[in-house]
Amino acid sequence: MISRILRNLMLGASIYSLTAVGAVAMPYVNDRVMDSGLTILDSEADRIDICTQEPTTYTEATSTYSKGSKDHGAAGTAFGTVGDRTPTGRKVSSTAVTDGTISGAGTVTHWAVTDVTNSRLLAAGALSASKVVASGDTWSLASFDIGIADAS
Repeated sequence: MISRILRNLMLGASIYSLTAVGAVAMPYVNDRVMDSGLTILDSEADRIDICTQEPTTYTEATSTYSKGSKDHGAAGTAFGTVGDRTPTGRKVSSTAVTDGTISGAGTVTHWAVTDVTNSRLLAAGALSASKVVASGDTWSLASFDIGIADAS
């Protein structure tokens, strides 16, 4: 199971609890295999955007649908190293955002993680609640996990 759990997205004065989950079953996957996929987030992710709909490309994530972003400044700074996931599996945890900027007015419904250097969309998901944002505002996002569960 691949799951992404976002907690406490704060836009303005409201706090939102966010969750997105999907499932894939397989008989066995070694931690090293799971780590290899998650390591991309650890080593390449450097930007998180909030978007008006789910992006499927880098341009959609960072321009077409983006209403705000946090540029972490360098590759590999948006997520920490791969570690154990509870109750099973492996995960990476994002760096908390405390000063994301809103660049345009609209209603955000999704988040996106990108690798700016290589113009890649790395992960995206729905927010648990939409939020109307205004240009010039700031947004915050508590640390969240992207993980892969052990085979069941």
